[in-house]
Amino acid sequence: MQKSIWIILGGVFIALAIIAFSSGCFGLCASSNRVIIKTLSPGEFASIWNQTKDTATLIDVRTPEEYMSGHYKNAQNLNFYDELNFKNALNKMDKNKRYLIYCRSGHRSGLTLKLMKKLGFKEVYDLSGGISGAGDIIPIVK
Repeated sequence: MQKSIWIILGGVFIALAIIAFSSGCFGLCASSNRVIIKTLSPGEFASIWNQTKDTATLIDVRTPEEYMSGHYKNAQNLNFYDELNFKNALNKMDKNKRYLIYCRSGHRSGLTLKLMKKLGFKEVYDLSGGISGAGDIIPIVK
């Protein structure tokens, strides 16, 4: 009887080991599968940008007119209201890269954040309150 229990426990252990190793990571790849989709305060947003600006993409989702009136340095303009081009542009982006998004007040970027999550983006940060609430946390250019 005791030998049977050890055989069963050994089989269970082997089965669990096979399942763990078949994932390819054995729990060590969790960071590559992580998904971070969140709204940040202006200070947090600026901190993330300053730490990652060499590899991250900063996106202004306001209209071209709003963008030309003043935008964060190095931001790309992607007009939220140009629905067809907006969604096509998002679909062409690398979903595994880091993106920081903002608009005037946080409404359009908040909707963009939800859309990017739905499209499978892995790491996106939205600026709470938009550029009008945050001011020059990142240098503004015209």
